[in-house]
Amino acid sequence: MLIVSLSKLLFESVVSLETIQTIATDSKKSDLEKAKEIYNIATQKYPLIGHGSNRSVFDIGGNRALKVSYVPKNLSAAFRIEDAQSQTENEAEVCGFAEQKGLVPKIYQVGPNNLFLIVEKAEKITKDDLARYFGFNNFDEFKKAYRDAYETGVGLTPDSIFSDWIAVMKACKYTVGDMLNIDNWGKVDGRLVMVDTGLSIENVGDISDYQKNYIAAIQQAQKNVPDDILPDTIKYKK
Repeated sequence: MLIVSLSKLLFESVVSLETIQTIATDSKKSDLEKAKEIYNIATQKYPLIGHGSNRSVFDIGGNRALKVSYVPKNLSAAFRIEDAQSQTENEAEVCGFAEQKGLVPKIYQVGPNNLFLIVEKAEKITKDDLARYFGFNNFDEFKKAYRDAYETGVGLTPDSIFSDWIAVMKACKYTVGDMLNIDNWGKVDGRLVMVDTGLSIENVGDISDYQKNYIAAIQQAQKNVPDDILPDTIKYKK
């Protein structure tokens, strides 16, 4: 019975992915329409791993994860499908140096127009896991060393995994603050990897500036920001 149930689940997963692929290639629909359909299928068929600022991640089995655009129920000018696509494109274009150092998970498939991404699934970790992995006693110690090393090179030693990571951050132009978010880290086969490299120095400004400008306009006009029009993980002070 267990074998039959497992086979059924695997079959349904494959069928759902084929449906998502079909939707993503539909030339008669806009990218936003396709993203909304893909997101709805993912929420119905797969367990949610977590939300990011513009994307959601789902467990599709086989040690793989599906990343799709997070489409809020109440769309507004605060949401742009282009932001999610930009992050997916950036992550899909794997920085060779990060890959060489084993600091990013494998990418199995990039959807048409960067509407989805299938990657190697990583286990969740804690802040202490991250700190200890790089040789620090706690997260606060790690955070300070990280900023010092990134900005001035202080504390870097040859042939250390911490030095390798700082070198990758600079070479690949990953954003400093993003990698202090523990949700952007995971574990694969005993090594820690950056599971979300969608934001970089090259695209973070455009994405954040657009959202900040929109929020500022709303605050000016209404003195309030409706929470239900924004992704759950983006919180602004009112």
